[in-house]
Amino acid sequence: DMNKEVMIMTFSETVLAASAVPDRVTFQQRVNGGQQHVLASGSAISLEDTILEYTLAKVDLDAIKAKRLLATNGADTFVVVATGAFTDTAHNDLEEIPFVGALPVDEFTSDKTRPTLEAAALDLNTRQLVLSFSETVAGTGTPIADMWPAAGVPA
Repeated sequence: DMNKEVMIMTFSETVLAASAVPDRVTFQQRVNGGQQHVLASGSAISLEDTILEYTLAKVDLDAIKAKRLLATNGADTFVVVATGAFTDTAHNDLEEIPFVGALPVDEFTSDKTRPTLEAAALDLNTRQLVLSFSETVAGTGTPIADMWPAAGVPA
């Protein structure tokens, strides 16, 4: 769920939320590769015995959103899980889901939260305007005139 910034995972048996190792989980674009992102951080909590909710870290969300072909819908979101990513209550490792043969997501919710402008810096010497946003945005080169109110650019 890219809007709520979580991943809900269902397992065949009870797993320990505290056993989650983020860098053992990878999102990838296709069942056999494409753009990829290995999780750097995050946290897991148990919702039920076999269901975990994994909260994605901002660093991971920004990196995933920067990869414009990854995790934009259910058709381009697959999960790879390396050995040691999770363990069951007997401390057995979760069975690996390899890069070739990644698991497609069952449900996908796209990001519907609009980014916010958090800071702006203008340097008249270098003629640079630097804008900082709450999340990764597509830098498509918006003309500066489009950023001014309808009355136009001030004199």
